[in-house]
Amino acid sequence: MGTQVDSTSTFYKLMGMTTIANLGACEDDEKGRCHTTQEMHDRCLWNDFPCQMKLKDVTQWMGLADGVGILFILGWGLIFQRFHMPRVVRRIDAMHATPSDYAVDVPVLPFKLKEGHETYEAQLKDHFCGVLKSLKTPIEDPDAVVEVALIRKYDGAISKFMAKGECLQRQHGDIIKKKQLQESGGDQQKIASLEKAAMAKYRKMTAIEKSLRKQAEN
Repeated sequence: MGTQVDSTSTFYKLMGMTTIANLGACEDDEKGRCHTTQEMHDRCLWNDFPCQMKLKDVTQWMGLADGVGILFILGWGLIFQRFHMPRVVRRIDAMHATPSDYAVDVPVLPFKLKEGHETYEAQLKDHFCGVLKSLKTPIEDPDAVVEVALIRKYDGAISKFMAKGECLQRQHGDIIKKKQLQESGGDQQKIASLEKAAMAKYRKMTAIEKSLRKQAEN
């Protein structure tokens, strides 16, 4: 038998005594320990001799009980998930007013209308009111749709705009340094280098501007 059976901890001792691998006892040892593979295979179910029933005679029933226990736990988990949890959710939902009780999320909408893009919210509200009127039980209330809020998808446009601003600020810094060197008769190589850096930043800003315009048109 395993060493946990001799542990001073009550928990470990109980766990060791009820583990299948630690069940049974051998007759030739005072503590019921088995020393060979054959003794382990032929050990008695109880530490009571002469042996009336060997552990191997009930092993299949222990395995069956183990399987039944696993199936029971799985079945209980499925019942808890499919029946108990939805019932609790419905009860809690009936007790509290949440945005899902009066709001609808429409995730797929065109980015830009070909006509009347400026009145996007009003047109969408009219569409929702039309859908409510077409139901089997029509809703004729013109204020049934209280508000339409559009959440814009910028696709990184804000980050691009901030990058353009940072680039513009650095370009201005290069231009100021260039003018200071020109006024003080500074090194022409440094002046040329600053002019080149300013032009590079200008080209970068132009590319960002084109990207923003293209994104706004889509």
